[in-house]
Amino acid sequence: MSSDEPDNADAYQRLASFVGQQHRQLEQEFVYEDISQDAHLAVRSHVPKRAAAIALRSFHNAQLARIRAVFNRQAQHLLVLQLLQKRMRRTAHKPGTIRVPIEADYTSSEWLEYYPQSWPNSTDTAYPSSEAMEARYEQLRADVDGLQKALELIQEKHQCYKSLRDRIVCLTDGRIEEQLLTAESPAVEELDVMGALLVQLIERVNQNKETLEMLRETHSAKKPKRTDNPHDLV
Repeated sequence: MSSDEPDNADAYQRLASFVGQQHRQLEQEFVYEDISQDAHLAVRSHVPKRAAAIALRSFHNAQLARIRAVFNRQAQHLLVLQLLQKRMRRTAHKPGTIRVPIEADYTSSEWLEYYPQSWPNSTDTAYPSSEAMEARYEQLRADVDGLQKALELIQEKHQCYKSLRDRIVCLTDGRIEEQLLTAESPAVEELDVMGALLVQLIERVNQNKETLEMLRETHSAKKPKRTDNPHDLV
């Protein structure tokens, strides 16, 4: 790379600074006093100064909101990238270089296609190639390829989980709450009936326990006492 041509990082910073300066100028407020004191405006307009200032302030706020919505930080970033892409296209004819998108989408495997399978032959003496470099490059590309496929599999599973979550949220926000959590729902009424039956069942069990206890005591009272003296049995 020649000394008179700055690298991409420096070019990006200079363009970002320029775009940021333009953005700050767009956000500067109007000077209402200077506008309202204009001689031609005062002669041709019968609008009071205060009303004109309020109208201009309202207009400025509306325009500023629109500018901020359109020309936000993301738009600045994209603009700088577009300018930088134009600069890179002017030097894309050089042989032995690997050109990739400036803003690669690493969630997709398409960006990896910009990197060839093997290290390209370069005639630039500033970047000499070697067998070790070529082998290292092929190994790194294979590793990245494997990681990219794993990432795509994770993304596919993530989409599946999101779909399931959306369905669960839909049910939770709708049918389940409607059927189970409202006081008038059939499920709640059924639970109330079951609760009443459960109380009755507990009472019935307690009664049965008392009856069994009485029968056991009666049976114990009627049972003859055991004796160890054999003469008592004659």
